[in-house]
Amino acid sequence: MENDITFEFKILNLQTLPELRGFTNVIKRVNLLVTAKCFIPSNNTYHSANHIELITLPDPDSQYSIVRDPNSPDYFIEYSQLTENDIIEWIEISNPIVGDIKTKLTTELNNFIDSYEPQDTTLPWV
Repeated sequence: MENDITFEFKILNLQTLPELRGFTNVIKRVNLLVTAKCFIPSNNTYHSANHIELITLPDPDSQYSIVRDPNSPDYFIEYSQLTENDIIEWIEISNPIVGDIKTKLTTELNNFIDSYEPQDTTLPWV
């Protein structure tokens, strides 16, 4: 059964370095909660699966940094100016593990739904 699954991302906490090569309050790790949700119209129920992952972000001046141009206003955003969406976007762009987490949760959710979704069966006396 293929279901319409939506994903929600929530940052649980951030781990920062107070200083790194001239940058201050550099986010190094993000504890991310990913929730997959699915609505099953046949029995009017919602199902969900969760995964928490500690994700390491590249240094701002790393070759793996998302914005490589030091003259860009997005090169380094001050900690106080960050939003949860900024960090989630960085993670989705820079870290392939997000795709792996989505695949894992989709499989887990589909297996759960398929195993508990009532199926039509033949009558035992027929």
